[in-house]
Amino acid sequence: MARKRMIDPKIWESEDFSTLSNLAKVLFIGLFSLADDEGRGKANPIYIRSKLFPYTVDKVRPTDITTALSEIAQSMSITFYTVNGTQYYALTHWDFWQKIDKPSPSTFPSPEEADGLVEYSTNDQRTLDEDYALIEKNKNRTEENKNKKENTNRLRARFAEFWMVYPKKMAKQEAEKAWEKNVTSDEVADLIISDVKQRVYRSDWARENGRFIPYPATYLNQHRWEDEEPRKVVGGLEREILRELGEEL
Repeated sequence: MARKRMIDPKIWESEDFSTLSNLAKVLFIGLFSLADDEGRGKANPIYIRSKLFPYTVDKVRPTDITTALSEIAQSMSITFYTVNGTQYYALTHWDFWQKIDKPSPSTFPSPEEADGLVEYSTNDQRTLDEDYALIEKNKNRTEENKNKKENTNRLRARFAEFWMVYPKKMAKQEAEKAWEKNVTSDEVADLIISDVKQRVYRSDWARENGRFIPYPATYLNQHRWEDEEPRKVVGGLEREILRELGEEL
């Protein structure tokens, strides 16, 4: 539960604060009262309405809260952000304005852990259903960004597998860039690593101490794993032996 907070009387003389609508002014002071000991709190408009206007929820629409939060985001020192689809706020310079003895650690994630910033709309014509739809859309977009980030990190980590098996270990930084550019899935990574393991035994890579092995970045940028394997070239006697064995040339 949030403690009592101090509101500096000079806030009423602040030019930034004076530009806010009356609802936004009350809401900003309300965010102070709801904030934990590190100046953070939940920023979902419907949640804020239930906390600050419990007896007048029928008179204050979620869109009114959204519009006021948009004003606050543009004028005041505050950050609105999302973590795993949940909206939060963090008041900047909190320690300067609030002196708290033995503060309790915040249970909310910090802005540094954010996976996105909240984009409040000032359109006050949206219905309640549209507000819920917007929240769900932001949640889905956050989940998509999270999955994309996890996929990118996983594929980036698989570069170590490629580097371990590639016989010519040169220009590693360029190779890493080429890997991130060309490897878009685990399936492609598997194909590349499997191809390299087979190529090290082929004559075109094995001859002259690997002189003709391309740089790893070149191999990746040219999609060399998609090359067809060279056909066998054999002499007359070897050809006859292979025919007897029934081996396809």
